[in-house]
Amino acid sequence: MSVHAQSSNAFVPIVGDDKLLGGVRNGNWIPEEKAYRFVKGGEKYRFYTLSGLAQTQIGGKAEAADEPGRNGYYISSFMPTLSKKDKSYGKTTVGVACSWNPQMRQPRLEDTRQQVYLDAVVAVLKAHGLPHAKPHIRSIVRVDLDGTGTDSVVIDAISPDEYGNTGNLAVHANSYSFILLRTVVHGKLKNTVVNGAFYKRPLVFEAGSKDSIWNVEQHKLLAILDLNGDGVLEMVTNEIYYEGWGFTIYRVADGKVTKILEGGDGV
Repeated sequence: MSVHAQSSNAFVPIVGDDKLLGGVRNGNWIPEEKAYRFVKGGEKYRFYTLSGLAQTQIGGKAEAADEPGRNGYYISSFMPTLSKKDKSYGKTTVGVACSWNPQMRQPRLEDTRQQVYLDAVVAVLKAHGLPHAKPHIRSIVRVDLDGTGTDSVVIDAISPDEYGNTGNLAVHANSYSFILLRTVVHGKLKNTVVNGAFYKRPLVFEAGSKDSIWNVEQHKLLAILDLNGDGVLEMVTNEIYYEGWGFTIYRVADGKVTKILEGGDGV
């Protein structure tokens, strides 16, 4: 059921930090390359993490990137910066300039040490050829995605050393990073890898090699929000690779995951 209080003709921009990802108009998802022309400036954005509302800011117009290594469109006049007193300080945020509450059902963060979810991670690792990888979960979120009263669980799993804690420059054998959705479809539990990367071998710095760090990806769950006002929550992830990054918005319907919008930058 729609909770849309905004005019159907109004454009609703969606951003990852200050990067325009696209938006919604007349019930349709509009990609970045078309959405920029609808951003007039003066829109009030609310920025979220998994923990909830982080801050609000007024944005300017969408402007084409004019710096080396930057592509696409950015919102001028702001760059989301959280207070150092905020527990989300330093984290990437997802912003939307809408009139409804995009987080009407608050995601609940759960204990990452629960064995049932560690076992689910092990099953995914085995299915992707990493039977000896140690399971490690960065975050677990429980939320009712579609408002039916049935919770889904989203797991953000990554190697215990998180790629050596050096971004994508230290990838060892049996490394991985993926987002796993566990949802009930017609009374049965369904596990779906939303996105992910799995590395059986250590990687080397070698341009053109399939085992080079140029090809390493890290995936992270950023927020779960209703971005088009229809009462259904979308998942937003952040992708990081060598000298680049991106955001992806996914929608879930009857257990099927569909990529809705994406945008990023890098060389």
